[in-house]
Amino acid sequence: MGERLTEADFARSCAYLASTCAQWAGGALVLPECYQKPASVATVARFTDEIRERLDYLDKLAGRSLLKENPNG
Repeated sequence: MGERLTEADFARSCAYLASTCAQWAGGALVLPECYQKPASVATVARFTDEIRERLDYLDKLAGRSLLKENPNG
């Protein structure tokens, strides 16, 4: 494995994820007349797919697969 994920890298990733989630939330709340509409299953799926992909990448950078070998990390 290459370089380890630093605390600064981790914090940057967290901030980026928070920003991405805020953009999704803001996009969903553009039109007040749509506030009470049921959320589209396809939209929710796109959101969770995007976030899951980013989290999986963060796990990979952090070396999560190594937890299987050493559960105490």
